[in-house]
Amino acid sequence: MKSNTVFCIMIMMLLAQAGCAPRPTPAPAGYVAYSMSATLDDQPLPSLVGIKAESCYDDSGRYMITFEATADMELEAILHEISLGLNIEIDDISKITLGEPVKVKNNSNIHSTSIANVYFPPLLDPLTTVTGTITITAFSEREISGSASLVFTDTQNVTPAVEDSVAYEVTFNNLPVVHYCGTPTPTDIQFVLDNTYRVGELVQVKIQNVGQVPYFYNRAFAACELSYFDASGRKFLIPPGTHCDLIEYVEIKPGEIATLFEWDLSECIEDQWGCVKSQPLPTGTYTIRGTFHTNTTPEGGSAAIAEATIEIIYK
Repeated sequence: MKSNTVFCIMIMMLLAQAGCAPRPTPAPAGYVAYSMSATLDDQPLPSLVGIKAESCYDDSGRYMITFEATADMELEAILHEISLGLNIEIDDISKITLGEPVKVKNNSNIHSTSIANVYFPPLLDPLTTVTGTITITAFSEREISGSASLVFTDTQNVTPAVEDSVAYEVTFNNLPVVHYCGTPTPTDIQFVLDNTYRVGELVQVKIQNVGQVPYFYNRAFAACELSYFDASGRKFLIPPGTHCDLIEYVEIKPGEIATLFEWDLSECIEDQWGCVKSQPLPTGTYTIRGTFHTNTTPEGGSAAIAEATIEIIYK
C-alpha cells in the first residue's frame, strides 16, 4: 500500500467540427447530464462526489473536456481522499465515426494522459500508458455528448497512489461548450477580478450572476470547486482549496455579486488535509476556472462555466 496522498487527475478531450448524430440515451435539448466512476488497482472506488465536467474548444477547432471528482475513502484507509480526472486529445474529428468506439492505444489521432498530482511533494509526471476506447455520439458548437472507458497503467511507478492501474468510465450528454478555451465566451457566471495583481497581494475572489436564473456555489469551501492553471497549462493547488470536507450550497441570484474566498496568490506545495506549506506564485499569467449549476447536483439543470485570467507582476 502506498503512502497517504491527495491524488488528482485531469481529463481533456480535443475534438473538431462535425455534424450531430442521435444519442444512445436521448436527452432533451440543453439538459446536462454526466457521470464518472473509477477503479484503482482493480478495486472499485467508493461512489464519487463533487463530479464536475467542463468543455471548450480553441481557435484551431479542437474541443476540450475536463472531468474532476473526489472519492472519499474509509477513515482507516491510507488514502483518505482521491481526486480524479482524465485527459484525452483528439486531433481530427473527421477520422472518427460518430457513435462508434475508437481504440486509443497507439492511435496517432488520440492522445491520452492521466495526471497524478500529489500535493504531498513531490509533484509527479502524468500516466501515459493507456488502453480502452472513446465514443463521441454527438456534438455541435454549443454541446458535446459521448463516453470513454480507459485504463492507465503505472509502468514506471509514477505516482504512489497507484500500484498498478487506474480505470475510468465517464459519460456526458449535452455538455456545454465554451468558445474558446483561451478566450471563453461570457456566461451567466463571471469572475469579478482585476486584470493585474502584485506578487503576494491579498485578493478577494468574487463572482457575479449576469444571467436570468439563480445558480449555486459552495459557500463553505468555494475554492475547492475551482481549478487553477499557470501559463503552461499546469494545474496547481491553492491554500484555500485544501481540507475540502464541507458543502454548503447557496444561491447567487441574477445581478448579485458574491465573495467566494480570499487568496494571497500563493500555491500550496504540501497538503496534509490542509495546506501546511505554500509559496508565492511568481510573476506570470494564471487562469481560474469553475462550473456553476442551476441545481445543487450536476444531474440535470444547466451549467455556466466561468473563467478568468490574471497577470501577477512584481511589487
